[in-house]
Amino acid sequence: MTGVVSTTILMGVVQQLLREYPLNRRRILLRMMQKGTPRK
Repeated sequence: MTGVVSTTILMGVVQQLLREYPLNRRRILLRMMQKGTPRK
C-alpha cells in the first residue's frame, strides 16, 4: 500500500514540476540573457 501512495504522490509532484517548469525555464533564460548580453 505504501508503494502505491508514494507513486501517487510522486505523480502529483511531477505534474506540479511540469506545470511550473516552462515559467522557471523562461526566468532562467531571461537571467542568462541579461548576464550574457555584452554591455555597450
